Amino acid sequence: MARNTIDLVLEQKKKVTNIVLVGRSGYGKSSTGNSLLGDRCFKARSQASGVTLESQIGSTVRACGSILNVIDTPGMCSLKNWFQD
Repeated sequence: MARNTIDLVLEQKKKVTNIVLVGRSGYGKSSTGNSLLGDRCFKARSQASGVTLESQIGSTVRACGSILNVIDTPGMCSLKNWFQD
């Protein structure tokens, strides 16, 4: 059975960094996550309203062998309906 790179790195006890992006809708969390990962993992647009409707995770193995996980969350203004009865 083939094993992926992330499994091999975890077995070697390499450092794992987790970053959670939190903030208001339309402030560039998804774009920031894409920049950190060096790839278009998260849908991002230049608009004032939020694009992300639910949390997503993107991961990459960095050149040094460590793992970077970025978690993109919906904008805080997008969550207002969650707290209403």
